[in-house]
Amino acid sequence: MDGILVRAPLLPIETYLEQQIPPVKTHFQRALAVGSLDLLDELVRPAANQNDLVRRKRALLRYHIRMATRPTPYELFAGVALAHWDKQTELALASTEPILSVRPDMEWLMRLIWRLDTRNRGYVARNPRRKHTDTNAGRAVT
Repeated sequence: MDGILVRAPLLPIETYLEQQIPPVKTHFQRALAVGSLDLLDELVRPAANQNDLVRRKRALLRYHIRMATRPTPYELFAGVALAHWDKQTELALASTEPILSVRPDMEWLMRLIWRLDTRNRGYVARNPRRKHTDTNAGRAVT
């Protein structure tokens, strides 16, 4: 095996340990835009009351904890990189801004296509030689 795939949280663990929620105007904002656009939109509006403010802070803290402690590939909250084996283990996260490479989830994309097709009959043409799977019903559609 020549290389390995390394997954790591997007933020360093120190930001969690020091309880420093990053400013929303950073890569944190980008991750929130993909992970919870509703929360990001909410942050632009003034809080209606103290309970609303507390709820927002808790939601931000949950996303911050995920970005600093979990290397799970959820939205933009973690990163991946290729590494190679050597005689000694030396792994460090880059201090530069991450390079984003994003592609739509295939299930989401197919739902969008089916929705467009039902709105505008004939807008989306199916390949007659290929069977398409209706992910909602789990059956092949020709």
